[in-house]
Amino acid sequence: MLMDSTGDGITTMSKGMIRSLVVASLATIGAAAHAVTFYNVIIASPPLSDGSSWSSTGNAINFYTPNAILMDGAPAAFVPFSIQYDADMGTGNSANQVGVNLAVVTAGSGFVQFTEQVFELDNANNEVGGPIGTDAFLFNPNTPVVYSNDIALSRSVQKLRVKKTFFMNAADVQNQLDLAAIQIVNQNVVPEPSALAALGLGLIAVARRRRSK
Repeated sequence: MLMDSTGDGITTMSKGMIRSLVVASLATIGAAAHAVTFYNVIIASPPLSDGSSWSSTGNAINFYTPNAILMDGAPAAFVPFSIQYDADMGTGNSANQVGVNLAVVTAGSGFVQFTEQVFELDNANNEVGGPIGTDAFLFNPNTPVVYSNDIALSRSVQKLRVKKTFFMNAADVQNQLDLAAIQIVNQNVVPEPSALAALGLGLIAVARRRRSK
């Protein structure tokens, strides 16, 4: 139980004030979690990237790739399909994790080798050093079609660049369907709320000091 300077329990009014401050600070954290700006999006590898698009909601970015399909060696037996984007958490905010969500369909001899690298960006959108987070997964007919993972970054950053590559292979083998197709690509950038949480705790401390006077 919180106590004031006289040793009595904090009054209902003070409790209400602290509760309001806690709610306000959590609301601020929640708002910050939806303040990610995505930009410089590149979806390359024609003709498989033809018709591709992207959208973002809050701290998530989604990619639509309707033509990312290889079947029986057409339009080619092996194609690297790449996606790149930049993200800015906003001034005073940072990210320490990105979440990967994919769905890939394969059949026959088809497979898709997925790799991802995450880089820190400076204010001029230049990469700072090497990757601060990596991931990889091999899709084939014997693996699940859905893959999800959280990539922990080696340090918290305000701005980052994500590079995804899908090495798609569906060489034509007689008397079977050979397929490699990208169905779902989704990413969640996870802002680090520690600074905002500290702000909320600081507001609570201020309220307690005011009450003790």
